[in-house]
Amino acid sequence: HYKDRATMPGNEVDGCEPDISPFEIADQSWQTFNILYQQTHDPQWLAERDRLVQLALPYKPRNMIDLNWKIQFLATMGRQKYAQQLDALIHELYSYQEPDGMWPYPFDKTRKPADFISYHAIYVLALAGRRPETDPNMARAVQACLRAQRPEGDWEGDPVYQGFNTPFRATEFAVMALSQLYPCLLY
Repeated sequence: HYKDRATMPGNEVDGCEPDISPFEIADQSWQTFNILYQQTHDPQWLAERDRLVQLALPYKPRNMIDLNWKIQFLATMGRQKYAQQLDALIHELYSYQEPDGMWPYPFDKTRKPADFISYHAIYVLALAGRRPETDPNMARAVQACLRAQRPEGDWEGDPVYQGFNTPFRATEFAVMALSQLYPCLLY
């Protein structure tokens, strides 16, 4: 995917809406290269991992999904090491948060918020070390998530920005977010 690339590849189109963020692919690729290096100690994997970082760091998020995945990518690589960049990205994320705690897909405060994007934001904030007990913006987002759970246990709001209407994506990110914040509640 990154061979002979001088710049970060853009979104990956897979036939579904929304497209796959280049930061989602970067996060998964970095983890794969890192595991391969740890298992084999082959410097090729370390070089691939580090080259990927050089491609991804300067690449600017184009929408809220990219922003969420870039936060996740940096938190995965090291919250302490990338603390300054994470703080700047989280500040940008919060600049688009609605008063009810939700976020839209585009970088446009006039657009409708989306549940799956908002729950992904909670998840990446948790990965970055934010807690609702000490972060009022995150507390609003968690409250919005908890209020939105349906009686049958899933989450599904307006299917805006999605190619098909299913509770899968919203439920996936809500469960990931809440389990990252409150792992003891899973038992």
